[in-house]
Amino acid sequence: MAKFQALLLHAWQNAHQMYLYFFNYALENKRTFSVDELDNMHNEYILFTHRVKTVYNELAFKSVVRDLNANMRLILNTCREIWVKFDAVQMSQGLLFTLLPIFFAFMLINNLNALELYHTFTLRGIGYTYLINIAAGFFGYRYFKSFSFKSEEHGVIFSTHLISTLVLIFHTLQNWRTIASNSSAVRRFGNMPTRVIFIITISVFFSNSFVIEEPKILSYLLVACILLLSYEVLQKCLRSEFNKRLKWSQLLRSITLRLLLFSVLAIIFVRYTYTLFRCREEQGNCADFSNNNAGGFSLKRPASGKTYISAVVIIVLYSTLCRLYLRHSGSLTGGSPNVWLARYGPTIASICAGGHLLLAHSAVKNVKRAHIDAMALVIYGLMLVQIVVVCVSPLLTFYVLPSFTMPIQIKPWDNIVPQIFKKIKRMYDDAESRMNQMDVMVYGLTTVYSSATIVFGLFLSMVLIVLLEAHATIGMISCVAIAVVIILVHSTLRYRTAENFENCIQPTFTGIISWFLLAHFCFFATSHQTTLSQIDWRAAFVGRTSGLGNSHLISGTLVILNTFCGQVFFFSMYNLLSVSTFALCALFPKLIKSTSANGNTTNGSNANALNEGIGVDMMRGEFVLFENEGTFLAGSFKLAVQFLILQGVKVFCAMIACTIHCRHLMVWKIFAPRFIYEGIGTFVSLTALVVGYFVILRINRALDRLIFKTNKLKLE
Repeated sequence: MAKFQALLLHAWQNAHQMYLYFFNYALENKRTFSVDELDNMHNEYILFTHRVKTVYNELAFKSVVRDLNANMRLILNTCREIWVKFDAVQMSQGLLFTLLPIFFAFMLINNLNALELYHTFTLRGIGYTYLINIAAGFFGYRYFKSFSFKSEEHGVIFSTHLISTLVLIFHTLQNWRTIASNSSAVRRFGNMPTRVIFIITISVFFSNSFVIEEPKILSYLLVACILLLSYEVLQKCLRSEFNKRLKWSQLLRSITLRLLLFSVLAIIFVRYTYTLFRCREEQGNCADFSNNNAGGFSLKRPASGKTYISAVVIIVLYSTLCRLYLRHSGSLTGGSPNVWLARYGPTIASICAGGHLLLAHSAVKNVKRAHIDAMALVIYGLMLVQIVVVCVSPLLTFYVLPSFTMPIQIKPWDNIVPQIFKKIKRMYDDAESRMNQMDVMVYGLTTVYSSATIVFGLFLSMVLIVLLEAHATIGMISCVAIAVVIILVHSTLRYRTAENFENCIQPTFTGIISWFLLAHFCFFATSHQTTLSQIDWRAAFVGRTSGLGNSHLISGTLVILNTFCGQVFFFSMYNLLSVSTFALCALFPKLIKSTSANGNTTNGSNANALNEGIGVDMMRGEFVLFENEGTFLAGSFKLAVQFLILQGVKVFCAMIACTIHCRHLMVWKIFAPRFIYEGIGTFVSLTALVVGYFVILRINRALDRLIFKTNKLKLE
């Protein structure tokens, strides 16, 4: 074969591939290209198929390649007119219909308390809203041409957004008097440090240098939030723990010092994740960056054997600590299937995750790939079983109905006959005492919400860990450790500063921002970057390399779970910010005793009285939430919407940044990919928040059935 024939073969193969992609895209996206353009390009393609067969010399080769390049340039310009353009109408509509729902949702959610939201969003009203949106969608689909929309999808999106915005405006006007009254009572300059932190967070999108250095900026802001929580703990808790003067011996035994040490530990974890950041190709001085043989792509440093061993040890330690906490809270008592799954499932999942991490990246050749995939499939199967458990029986409780046939505890030095006689005498002498003997004892009620949520999050984290690499696994568990510290510090602060029950449910703005920043910081701590060339496509084949399944939906889901693991995990577990205050007060009564015992009771302030009253209720743990389920569920819904509003503000700023920098030289290199990541992350965050709220609803419904069942057993 002559040299020009080999070059012609490669050129025609590339052109043929481009033609096939272009025509398949045109068939899937109708009305994108005109019929005349498609006919002309198809005719040109037929002519080229005949011309390449008649090339016998270099002169004919140059002529064909010149015409072929011109035709490819025509296809490029045609696609560029569709894909790369500044549509002012659509961009203005997108900005408008992003800003209005965020604004009215903020006015409605932020200025109404949980009980008022519970009465505003009724089941009937939500049903009517869905029906109106469905009708608006059909209207937009049918009459999209009448409003000069280019496609049915555009008409449906516009009409449903318009109706949803009008519904929010209606609810805002309906509750305007309450909104105005509550907003006037809010301090104008309250939470200013936290507001400044959030403003800096959303200002990152407007500078290409800030986008490039976003991991470090988020780490600084997260450390600032942790320091702010620590300062508030130091300011509020010292007054309640010490009477008149500070004693060093008392300080060393105080909870405040332990919380400060935990905060320092969290800051150390944040600083450690610097070594896990993945570099961009714009960062020429980055230690992980190398473009010698990559053609412009950035490469991660290959993990060493010590890194893999450390990752496996951290995975086992993580699952073991979670299991110890669940056992300490009484959630692993009993022998029901869901308790057995919570008791042994995380151990099996951690073993499979560690084995998959070691074998999938090792040089061992005598292990079949199907056996390695089986470890990942076991974790997927456990997650599916956990989803079924959440839908059917999510409670980790165990109830016992005492009866006369129960064994009697007899000490070795006691006589059994008098003990039996005393027990029978007590039961028959007093009817009320007999009824008390028949009370149902339920274990695990003090942590009924948090335990089920933690088990669900534990299985979810194992799925995310098996999709990540060694460095990313360490970063993921480091972020979980930071989240535990935030929960400990914030829960203690929330209890010490709360004035009523509703304040205990609703987290502080600092706690919300800390959790929100941690969810986004985990994206960079797990070795990801906001560039399209650095998407980890390896995750699409985890557990599927042996040819099991060819679904693009499954592959895309695995890649999204790998890429947005932080938002998936932390937004699914967002309810821990609300319920952990009650769980910690029940598991660690020192939080309550220190306030009531060391507080300045001589002053008799209202705050101390209220805190003492809340402490008595909180000794029952999370069962108090069930007794006030209306306020609790409304507070959980409010917290989810607050996270969604923060995410909406971020994506709105990303849209504005792309609009402002539409003529910027780096718009397709930096700003557009950042907006794409933020847009996809918004949908992922919404799904995770819905899942987290669904888990709480299922736990509450199952607890309702349990209480009804125990009351029925008592009556029988």
